Amino acid sequence: MRAIKNAPGRTGSRRRVDQPWLPPAVAARELLGRHPHFHGRAEEFGVKLEGDALVVEGVVPSFYLKQLVQQVLRDVRGVRRVDNRVAVVNACGLSSHERR
Repeated sequence: MRAIKNAPGRTGSRRRVDQPWLPPAVAARELLGRHPHFHGRAEEFGVKLEGDALVVEGVVPSFYLKQLVQQVLRDVRGVRRVDNRVAVVNACGLSSHERR
């Protein structure tokens, strides 16, 4: 069983997972899969490590969810930054996705 603890000296929602070391992409998928907003949908995101950056790709319906993906993944061990390439596409056809 993995213990989830608040960071030392801090209270609130920022948490780090105390667990045996996992490759960052595996740990990222696990965190997304356990989050209430992304439960059962972690496989819809592409996650890979490029240098010290965790690159995440996928599609979500709101900018809130795009930012939430980044917030969930910011404490993955071995990652200094999150390169959030998640596109926002909603039912009205509005999109942050580049046209080619």
